[in-house]
Amino acid sequence: MSYAELEGVLVGLVVIAAVAYALWRWRPGKQRAPGCDSGCGACKGCGPGARPPNDAPREQPVNFHR
Repeated sequence: MSYAELEGVLVGLVVIAAVAYALWRWRPGKQRAPGCDSGCGACKGCGPGARPPNDAPREQPVNFHR
């Protein structure tokens, strides 16, 4: 097996793995495990108490010092 054939096989395996991951990651109807994005309140990271009040500034200025 030459280096070009070996390279083709390796690239093919990487592409197949990437497609399989993309299909697994974005498959329709997947059930999500409880976590911070599910809104269950288990981590206290996404509940109503974790968000800043409406009067709090959402943007912070960036100051560059010379």
